[in-house]
Amino acid sequence: MVGLDREASRVEALLLEHGDRILFAVGDVFLEETLLAARLERAHALVVALADDRDNLLLCVTARQVNPSIRLVVRLVDPDNASLFEGAHADAIVHSPRVAAKTIASDLLNPALSDFTHRLITSESHRKPLELLTVSPDDAAVGQPLDALVFGHKGGGMIVAHRRAGDARFAFRPEGSRLVEGGDELLLLASREERRHRNIAPRATTSNGASPLGPPEARHAVLAGAGAVGRALAKELRHRGIRVSVIERDAAKLALLRDALGDDPDLHLVCGDVYDKHALSEAGLERAWAFVSALQAVRDNLFLAATVHHQHPHLRIVARVGSRREARRMEAFGAEAFNPGAIGGVHLGRLAIHPELVAFADGLEASLERTEALAILPVTRPGLDGSRLRELPTGDLGAVVVGLRRKKSGHFVYHPDPAMRLSVGGAVVALGEAHALEALSAFLGG
Repeated sequence: MVGLDREASRVEALLLEHGDRILFAVGDVFLEETLLAARLERAHALVVALADDRDNLLLCVTARQVNPSIRLVVRLVDPDNASLFEGAHADAIVHSPRVAAKTIASDLLNPALSDFTHRLITSESHRKPLELLTVSPDDAAVGQPLDALVFGHKGGGMIVAHRRAGDARFAFRPEGSRLVEGGDELLLLASREERRHRNIAPRATTSNGASPLGPPEARHAVLAGAGAVGRALAKELRHRGIRVSVIERDAAKLALLRDALGDDPDLHLVCGDVYDKHALSEAGLERAWAFVSALQAVRDNLFLAATVHHQHPHLRIVARVGSRREARRMEAFGAEAFNPGAIGGVHLGRLAIHPELVAFADGLEASLERTEALAILPVTRPGLDGSRLRELPTGDLGAVVVGLRRKKSGHFVYHPDPAMRLSVGGAVVALGEAHALEALSAFLGG
């Protein structure tokens, strides 16, 4: 990896933080000689994350001239400019407020799935094998909910899928409340050490044993601030069926949100000061299950988070920050911190390194109906022996290959490289709707 910046002071700061794990080149990023010094002509991908869309667009065009096949992952500052980057053939375009909104909404509504998708695309998980674990009738896990099973000292192992004895398909990312029975099969993404160290942990619930979200009518979030991040989060929460109240003193920003979502009875806009107790009351703070402070100034978010936590100590509070140090301060007041810029930056990097995994994880988040399933499909057609994984018609069939095993037994390679070869007698782990899995099974010879 090579970093580029025209400011030597910023490069020095990054070197102090990361050491020699990343190479840096100092110079004008718009000059071809600087890009050539960074070996761009041999690079697989370029992450373009400047602060101005004009600069980002110019760099995209310049980089494409140096390396026509390079993958361009671009930061988008103004959503109205997205079509310009599409015209420049950018491979991925990232608008940080939107990415942050999706991340916050996922953390609020389904923290287990959010954690799953986060670990799904880390390099550590990428190296772990997929293996089947059959639960014996006398196993200590019998009768326990799935989310009580912890693999590894730090819970690094993940249950990807679950299948009852006699079922043809696995339930993918199964509900944590599902009870384990003897004869069940678990598809694990875990290292050997994590598989050996399995524990039963208490199930996480609220003090009265209810779901953390409560009944549907209780899913009400209060947002402070209707800037780019606040508006994106309000849209995302409404998309997921959560009632939202937004407090903002700037009527023009509220109008933008109203224009985007229309006359929505479950969107309540309060034009007023976020510190005004009457505005907070009008927004329904005392009935909310979550409060998000998305103001621009960190000190305002800190003060507001502290005030709300003092008045409502059991309320879930999420607040915007701009650095790790600010995040630690925010957490001291009982709030969860989020940094839109950092979230967007991480997403840019992931899109450059593992675009297929990011697309897969995004598909999990978007799959609200939970109708997909996993199946282990044997490879029996002789003509497929030695063919590459990329040659399977998975895209046309609507299926995704999650794992590959080249022998009749042993572990599956998790998220295999498309260049890996199939072998008769091996098998694939595929994700998709029932009709897609049946079609893929027939193609493999099943």
